Amino acid sequence: MGTLFAALLLSISGCAEGYFWRTGKYAPWVRQKWEAEEQIVDTLFSRKKRMTEAVSAVAGSTVESQQDVATKLSEVVLRDPILLMRLHALKLITSLDCPKTAETLSIAASDPSSDIRIATVKALERIPGEDSIYQLQEILANDTDDDVRIAAARALGNFQGQASVRALSVALEDRNPALQISATESLMRTTGQHSIGRDVSAWQRYVQQVTPQADSMVPGDSESPQIARDPSGGSFR
Repeated sequence: MGTLFAALLLSISGCAEGYFWRTGKYAPWVRQKWEAEEQIVDTLFSRKKRMTEAVSAVAGSTVESQQDVATKLSEVVLRDPILLMRLHALKLITSLDCPKTAETLSIAASDPSSDIRIATVKALERIPGEDSIYQLQEILANDTDDDVRIAAARALGNFQGQASVRALSVALEDRNPALQISATESLMRTTGQHSIGRDVSAWQRYVQQVTPQADSMVPGDSESPQIARDPSGGSFR
């Protein structure tokens, strides 16, 4: 009992970083550390708030106005040293219908961070059109991270038409069972052929029957744009 009481007492009064750090019982360096951390949190919150308000202010306005805000968000997405800020900006930029949004997503799709690439997949999922399908197919075919590829396969299930079916056929031929199953589930959604279920072989035959063969699905230059390395974080400081 004495040992248990001592442990409980230590957890309340002896931990240098406990809930009661403000009571003044700890060394000045401890209080300074916590105050610095709280300042960082407040700063991040303020930056996120400013970004959100900037997007709301131009919602439904001219392309030029949206482009200006998207340019600032793009700087955060591609250059900010804080991952949480980059993810927040990436989510916001999809609300802006302008060329800078498409350009930013194209670059972010090749980002070194798999978290950013997965967030890019989710962003493309919210943007209808063949351009999104093309980019998702490129990610599905070429990304080196299985989690990113699975996210792309799942995202393609929200697009209808032969382009999406052909894109998903890449995953059906993959040796990763999880990726294959994700592709079958997306194919059920995009085609409505739920009776085929998760039968990979049956889906392979289905794709061969209903889609024409194509040498390449993705138009344009195959060279990927480079990501800027300036760690400035953009305009939302």
